[in-house]
Amino acid sequence: NYLMLPGMRGFWPYSSYYGGTIYDFSGQGRNLTYTGGVGFGRYGLVPRISFNGTGYAYRSDGGLNPVGAFTVMSWVVFNAGAIGADNTIVGKWNMTGNQRGYVIYKSASNIITAVISGNGTNTVSVATGQPVAANVPYFTVMRFVPSTELALMVNGQWFKTTASIPASVFASSNDFQVGVRGNGGYLNGMTMLTAYCGGVTIPDELIENIYQSTRV
Repeated sequence: NYLMLPGMRGFWPYSSYYGGTIYDFSGQGRNLTYTGGVGFGRYGLVPRISFNGTGYAYRSDGGLNPVGAFTVMSWVVFNAGAIGADNTIVGKWNMTGNQRGYVIYKSASNIITAVISGNGTNTVSVATGQPVAANVPYFTVMRFVPSTELALMVNGQWFKTTASIPASVFASSNDFQVGVRGNGGYLNGMTMLTAYCGGVTIPDELIENIYQSTRV
């Protein structure tokens, strides 16, 4: 249940929750609130939060806005009902309007995609190009390096773009959310071990080590 990384601003292993609160293990006090159709349990031996397509977890916190380089990561498993539908994993993003920041999601084509916006409207994305399957765990990581790179890692495989990378990512007024973005793209599945790190560039090797050491 414990993970310490450079620049860690939030770590939610979903092992400690009570009365609508998911507790943050980073020491930053950034507890999440959960609402709607959610449940807790274990995926094998790993704590998880499950979503039935109506629930989500969230926090309104400027400390989860992107400042400089940042990395956000989460394990996810999609239920059969998620296949062929848009499903959000984690981010600060509104599907409409000009409050787009950053998000990892699965498209209706079943492609995991990382997207950022430098101004709340225009976007840069990177995707796997490989459709996911139901009931398979995926370790998803988005890493942004200002003016340099947007990277997505899924189960140890990297996908990167260096085209049109903004100097910064927009600080969306939308909440930091797990399982939804704005008011759409609800997750039908479960997440395990979500974390956000800001202000530092976490190298490939460390992220790959996290993947190997937390495999479910």
